[in-house]
Amino acid sequence: MINHCKLLAFLFICIVSSHCAANTEEKTPCDKWIVDAVHNIQSVPPNKRFKRALEQLQHACEAIPVTLKQAATDSLKATSVKQRFNILLQAAAPYYQDACRDIAAGRPAQELFEFCQGDDYPDGPFGAMLTHVDAATYLYGKAVEKELKKAGIDKHYSKLFILNYFLGAGLAFEDQKPRL
Repeated sequence: MINHCKLLAFLFICIVSSHCAANTEEKTPCDKWIVDAVHNIQSVPPNKRFKRALEQLQHACEAIPVTLKQAATDSLKATSVKQRFNILLQAAAPYYQDACRDIAAGRPAQELFEFCQGDDYPDGPFGAMLTHVDAATYLYGKAVEKELKKAGIDKHYSKLFILNYFLGAGLAFEDQKPRL
């Protein structure tokens, strides 16, 4: 329970503190999509945000590859957690070296450190997520983040999107862990 509370507190601070930033640049269609998506995601309780983020990704702007959008759709239709893990891992696989993506999809993301010693190793709020999400969900989220950055989509709202994705995913993963 303490890990759960620390995760919530940490991500809440990250999300709330980023609300103070203002972006006055002209918005592109992708910027408009991300703003709407974040507002939609944040309209639900934190434990529902992972699913809502996937729902928003289904209808992402054209800058997000079809493979990532289709994985969001397919993972929402998955009949088991294992199936969802495999769908997300398969979509994220092209973004990572073989050793990194060969980890078992349902394993905790913290195990990625042993295999993924690249420039994508997490820091900041993403580093904290390693103990709170599974590897597949983590790699998929980081693949989405890479595409948001590559497309130059509103940095403020892209960060909020990813933070909310991981907040919801962390809560979902914690709920799936067996209690001691």
